[in-house]
Amino acid sequence: TPVHPVGPYGQPITYVTIKKHEDDIAILKQQIGILIKQEYLNEDEITVLVSDKTARDRLTANGKLGQYPVCTGTELKEKHISIETVRRFKGLDSPVIILYQPKTYINENEMIYTGISRAQVKLIIVGDKDSIGFLKSKQPETNQWAELV
Repeated sequence: TPVHPVGPYGQPITYVTIKKHEDDIAILKQQIGILIKQEYLNEDEITVLVSDKTARDRLTANGKLGQYPVCTGTELKEKHISIETVRRFKGLDSPVIILYQPKTYINENEMIYTGISRAQVKLIIVGDKDSIGFLKSKQPETNQWAELV
């Protein structure tokens, strides 16, 4: 079932706060599970954007994120979650973006803008309390995200 926007600007942004760094893989698996099992999305409609290759490799042990097979954003495969760095995903897009740990880019407006603007329909931001708070203060309703670039 293809993902369709709710209204002209897509679905509302989902913010998910990580309380402990050790919980991040479990939270990402949970969010992906919701998208696949409750919202009936295909794996290849979901992209996880991370800050760097080290974070990507840590999250994808054995070519999987939890039970979900993964590929990079440049080697898209059917029935695979795409996981890529924000920098390498520049110029690309995906129906659903999970932006993971945007705190790394708090002082890099262009990278924040790149990460949040890759979603065609749904954006999920997963991060600590500070990064979530910062990004909530820049929500599209305030027209401030465009000012990041």
